Amino acid sequence: MDNTSRKIITDTVNFNSPERLARDCWILPAVMEKMGEEIRTLQSQFPSDFSGDGFHDPLGGIHLYECGVFTDPWGSVWHNETSGILGQVRQFPLSDWKKLGDYSPPYHLIGKGFEKVPDTLATTPDKFHLGIIPSLFHRMCWLATRAMFSWTFIQTRKNFFNCATWCMNIICNILNCFYNITMKAS
Repeated sequence: MDNTSRKIITDTVNFNSPERLARDCWILPAVMEKMGEEIRTLQSQFPSDFSGDGFHDPLGGIHLYECGVFTDPWGSVWHNETSGILGQVRQFPLSDWKKLGDYSPPYHLIGKGFEKVPDTLATTPDKFHLGIIPSLFHRMCWLATRAMFSWTFIQTRKNFFNCATWCMNIICNILNCFYNITMKAS
């Protein structure tokens, strides 16, 4: 039987009685720093069925796990006191809805960061590639406080849906770039 990671995950998604459960051990960079040897041993005994895609996220990516203060391309200011753990947004670009009229999402970064994707896909054909999984909810919470979004949604939905539309446009364009690359690779 074809027992590749890709086949196991495809069988799982299609309810085709996979040979075993798909597995993955995603960890925060901080865990690898503290328990690297143990994690590598665990991963060698139970290798992941998933593979990264080679995408370098220009919208924050690994910088969000670095110690210090970081402003992402959306204008969210992150504070991180512990290396390897996701920091917190402390300054929101839309801290006031009056800023909405002058705000511009980072559309200029659409299509960037894909340079290594074709080679990554080509060298891991037996793996299942997750691709980029941006989160609309998280991105919106990083633009303005959750309380602000909740109150706005109750009061007036226009600002909420403007932000959601920006985020979804960028997310869908990034996923479309990834899709086009994977179609060329297959």
